[in-house]
Amino acid sequence: MGENLPLAVEIEINSDCNLSCAYCPNSKSERIEKGHMPLETFKKIMLQLQQYNYAGRISYHFYNEPTLSPNLNLFVRMTKEHLPKAKTILYSNGTNLDKNKIDALYADGLDRFVITEHHQAKLHNLDFISDDKSIYTTNRFKFSTFKQIPMTNRAGAVKAGARITEPLNTPCFIPRCVLVITLKGNVVACYEDYFQHHVMGNIHEQDIMSIWNSEKYVHFRNELKLGNRHKFEACKNCNNQLIIV
Repeated sequence: MGENLPLAVEIEINSDCNLSCAYCPNSKSERIEKGHMPLETFKKIMLQLQQYNYAGRISYHFYNEPTLSPNLNLFVRMTKEHLPKAKTILYSNGTNLDKNKIDALYADGLDRFVITEHHQAKLHNLDFISDDKSIYTTNRFKFSTFKQIPMTNRAGAVKAGARITEPLNTPCFIPRCVLVITLKGNVVACYEDYFQHHVMGNIHEQDIMSIWNSEKYVHFRNELKLGNRHKFEACKNCNNQLIIV
């Protein structure tokens, strides 16, 4: 029996990042896919989700800094045009943002900014937000520092966080909650899977719902629900213990 689409769809609209943090695989490894997502790929994602009146979260990242994409504003507008009930959230390091860019993204339909200040860059460029709470309300912004975010080992790709020597036997529900789509339209089973060990399908070859309800994807989710992380390459060394995302 099929399942509803996940709570969140994360779309890798570009591959580059302007930081190189030790707790991110980008500091140590090459991206599997490089460049910018073609307009036709993004539009295909929107049209497929539109069929199901998708109303979950849409964000624009997979180990990238989305504000470096020349099409970010366009993609936000397209999201609101095709998925008016969806909640659009921008996860960013904030270094490429200023008042004009923030106001433009709001005008294009962005619902919320989630900004993390990393040790490499202090965000003095965003001081104006705390000066005008009447416009830049806290429910539209979430700020944190890198010290406040969960430090996982990114499925064993980095050493940040508590290292484990044996596979966790705890259930993982991330693949039931989040679907990740890469630059080329590959659907990756988990946002921790930097090396794309578990590609479940491609949106240019199959509809998103068909991929989501495929035997391969359902099996993956069910095994992780039982805590069988040792069966999968991206999961056997992962120390992410989030139960709900």
